[in-house]
Amino acid sequence: MTRWIMAAALLFGSVTVTSAQMRLMGLDRFYFDHMAGPGEQLPGLLLVLDSLPDNLRWPTVDMVQDEDGTIVQDFPIVGLDPDRELWIREIRVTTKGGVDVLWWALYDGGFRSDLWTYAANRIRHDRKVLNDYRLNAIVEADSEAGTSSDAGLMRPRNLILQVAGELDTPDAWRRSGYEWILTVRDDSLVVTGVRTVFDLHRPAGEASPIEVSGETASGDVIQIAQVAAGPSLLEACGLSDPGELAWEFSWSQLSTATECLLAGPEAKRTARSKDDRTFIERELSR
Repeated sequence: MTRWIMAAALLFGSVTVTSAQMRLMGLDRFYFDHMAGPGEQLPGLLLVLDSLPDNLRWPTVDMVQDEDGTIVQDFPIVGLDPDRELWIREIRVTTKGGVDVLWWALYDGGFRSDLWTYAANRIRHDRKVLNDYRLNAIVEADSEAGTSSDAGLMRPRNLILQVAGELDTPDAWRRSGYEWILTVRDDSLVVTGVRTVFDLHRPAGEASPIEVSGETASGDVIQIAQVAAGPSLLEACGLSDPGELAWEFSWSQLSTATECLLAGPEAKRTARSKDDRTFIERELSR
């Protein structure tokens, strides 16, 4: 009966479901702003209102870009619950002022739950120069760390948002890949941690080496490696023309190259606790 009611609601758009919806919480940690929760009305002046229906009838798996440059793509969350269809709708808009604005909306069973938005803004983000973000993929963490569902099946305790970060200025660029950890707590997906998979930064100056860093997790400790990569090291790791990175973003290429670049004795190594806040996160006191 429940499935029939939800199917009818998706077909006719006449029912709003707010109880027991999965929530998406904690993105304010990365300077996102929470715009609406389950069943809440969206601001009337929202630029992307047409792309955020109350009921998501037909998810857009492949990226779609309309005439004004708005990009829409839906990312499935799989393996969490066999009886639940979860999606994150991503919308990216470049405004007339050249500012990239990102929207993430969680949909549970076709119904919109939480809506978040982000735009890199030094004044609002503690004077930090932060990347523009976009989703690369949503993947399951190790299923051995799962918790039991009501059906007796194992479901992952953690999900991972693979988040791509990009920053371009007239004389410098940055390409980053992060794993934002979502922990399942009752009917909520809560941000609980972050790991930098790769970060490549070309500072101002054509002859500047590329600053490379990456993190690996070992229990409660995050191992950090950094290196200033010159032409010979870059070429040895398959980046003979790193300037091309300013135009193309490949998660697999950059993560593989970073492993290679940080494997040598030239890399400086430090560590942090998994609970330590990183540069891209808001301070605990804020």
